[in-house]
Amino acid sequence: MAQIRSKQIADFLTSVNWGTVKGGDIIGGAVLSSEFSTEKAARIAGDETLSTDLSTEVIDRGLAVSTEAYVRSVADATLSTNLSSEAVTRSTADATLSTNLSSEEVTRSTADATLTANLSTEAYVRSVADKNLNDRVDSVLANIDPEALDSLTEVVSAFQLADGDLLASISTVLYEHNIDWDSLSIAVRGEISDRIAGDQTISANLSTELVARATADGVISANLSAEVVARTNADAALAEDLSIAISAEHEHHVDGDAALSAEFSLAILAEHSEHLSAEQVISANLSSELVARAAADATISANLSAEVVARTNADAALAEELSLAISAEHEHHVDGDAALSAEFSLAILAEHSEHLSAEQVISANLSTELVARATADDAISANLSTELVARSNADATLTANLSTEAYVRSTADLNLNNRIDSVLANIDPEALDSLTEVVSAFQLADGDLLASISTVLYEHDTDWSNLSIEVRGEISDRITGDQTISAGLSTELVARAAADTALSTAVSTAMWNEHVEHLGNEQAISANLSSELVARAAADTALSTAVSTAMWNEHVEHLGNEQVISANLSTELVDRAAADAALSAAISAEVDARIAGDTYAEEIVTGLVAEAGPLPVNTVGEFKMSADTEVYVNGLRVEFTQNGTTDFELNLVYALEASDKVMFVGVVA
Repeated sequence: MAQIRSKQIADFLTSVNWGTVKGGDIIGGAVLSSEFSTEKAARIAGDETLSTDLSTEVIDRGLAVSTEAYVRSVADATLSTNLSSEAVTRSTADATLSTNLSSEEVTRSTADATLTANLSTEAYVRSVADKNLNDRVDSVLANIDPEALDSLTEVVSAFQLADGDLLASISTVLYEHNIDWDSLSIAVRGEISDRIAGDQTISANLSTELVARATADGVISANLSAEVVARTNADAALAEDLSIAISAEHEHHVDGDAALSAEFSLAILAEHSEHLSAEQVISANLSSELVARAAADATISANLSAEVVARTNADAALAEELSLAISAEHEHHVDGDAALSAEFSLAILAEHSEHLSAEQVISANLSTELVARATADDAISANLSTELVARSNADATLTANLSTEAYVRSTADLNLNNRIDSVLANIDPEALDSLTEVVSAFQLADGDLLASISTVLYEHDTDWSNLSIEVRGEISDRITGDQTISAGLSTELVARAAADTALSTAVSTAMWNEHVEHLGNEQAISANLSSELVARAAADTALSTAVSTAMWNEHVEHLGNEQVISANLSTELVDRAAADAALSAAISAEVDARIAGDTYAEEIVTGLVAEAGPLPVNTVGEFKMSADTEVYVNGLRVEFTQNGTTDFELNLVYALEASDKVMFVGVVA
């Protein structure tokens, strides 16, 4: 068998021209090179695809976070605008109500001043009328002479008749006066009662409105607090769920990487063991062949041992390279997971911080609005209380003035009745019996007295009618003013209720939109995370498949390599012979170079002064024009042109001084 194997090797060596053999002529060499190149390209493409997918995922996550931040800022700006609009609307409504109250105060003050002026005018007119009436009575009394009226009995009957008419007229006047005064007193008392009832109704309505306002503000504040708590809990739950999902994904990747690394290590160890076994078998076979071959076989055995060492080193290098690649890929996955987890955590923290800031701003704005509302309500309540006090004081003053006027009127009427009674009492019918000239004077005086009474009654009726019209006008103005205040207050209550409803609706809508957006973002994050998990699983599967394929291809290649080791060994022998020939040629060239180096010479030139640029220099010794010639200035090589054995042109990049040393080195010509 050894002789047959030796004959096959000898025939193979004589049939191959080792001087022109190529890598493609080796059995399996081209296939091995092609498959290795394909695997290398596939591995590079897979890494680039994984890097691109991860970059795309990071960009998508950044865009999602930026979009969420933008949507949140727009929603916060909208909510802030709505709160600002509500504050402006409330401020305008409060200003309108305050203006209406101020206008009502001015109107009431003007009406009170008018009523007071009318009462003062009435008192003045009454005092003037009373004075005129007293003057007339005094005139009547002055024209009566009791001592002259003692004999005219017919005058007595005429006087008594006139006296009866006068009493009837006076009684009629007093009766009408008392009826009108009672009517005026009843109307004024009714007006006072209506004023007090209206003020009490306004106060009760305002108290009810203040209670309703405080209740509604408490409900809004409680709802907002509940929404803030719900938002905080939802954010915390979302952060916890996302952290758990990321941790689970990270653990899954770590476990997968560890399992994959263990699987790869076992496969590599098995492959390495198979290789060692195969190499040991080959070594034993080759050792048997070397024993049969003698000296030539000893050379082949040495070369084969070298090849075995090279193969072992190559296998070790391949195993190390694959281990490094697996470690790098694992670190890449771990770093990617850590970066993605950190990015998600930062995004969630930023989102949570923005939500907290927005909720704090909303809470602060709402607190400010509640304080402003309470302040405005207190101001309205104080103004209305002041108005009620002013109304009560004005009503009390009016009542006092009316009471004073009634007392003055009754006193004046009593004095007038006393004067009339005095006039009646001072007439003695028995004394009127002798002065006939008194008859015409009496008749004339009687006519003047009737005319005066008629005039007084006319003036009294006119003044009373004017006063009644003014009082009724004041009553009508008061009723109209009360109706205006009640209508304004009702409108304000309706506006307040509508504004509160609108505010509650706006806050509820904003909270609902916020909740819907959070749900959408959580679903989007969950979907993206699921997609990332699927993509990671697919990438791990693809990586595992690629590595398994690579290992199988490597195994197949090794089997092929083992089959062609003999051919490669023959090629190695040819390459060794060619390398030995090349080495021999190189040694010869080196010997020639060493011999030439023995004729190297150096020459140092000093005292040269020149600026940067070309500088011609001639040497004393002659140097061969070859690549071995060099020029140095102070130990630094400079560019130069050699025009002859002693003719050089230096290309200086800096100025040359006399102390500088220019050294020429080369082979002696």
